[in-house]
Amino acid sequence: MAATQPHDKYYLRSLHEDIALLDRKLAHMAKYETFATEKERESATGKLNTKRALLVRNALKLAEEGVEFKTTDLPRSLRSDTAEAAEVPADAVIETVEAAAGHPLDRPAVGAYDGSVLNFRTGMKEYMDKRRKTLASVEA
Repeated sequence: MAATQPHDKYYLRSLHEDIALLDRKLAHMAKYETFATEKERESATGKLNTKRALLVRNALKLAEEGVEFKTTDLPRSLRSDTAEAAEVPADAVIETVEAAAGHPLDRPAVGAYDGSVLNFRTGMKEYMDKRRKTLASVEA
């Protein structure tokens, strides 16, 4: 007896991934695959389109039932252009513009690990200073 898969957000995400995979397969088939006849090509694309249509129907049904999902998980073929544009917050756009306005050389270069144990620059500087001292004493 086969257990039924629960219809939750993870199942919906896997449906979206499967739809995206079939979209890529269809695009590859249209661009690169060679068939003996046009009828074979139509048959192969028809089979993939049928599978995709079933997955899309199930995904839309789950979305209508209120199963939560991220819009970033949607395959490109199911995304609407207005949803992508509305998803970016205005604050992020303002911060990006302000960051791009300042010239990168105006800000001092600061390492991510400055002041921590992981900062290798201080260790390297100490090593180089010690090395210079030993070389200077040997030459003298």
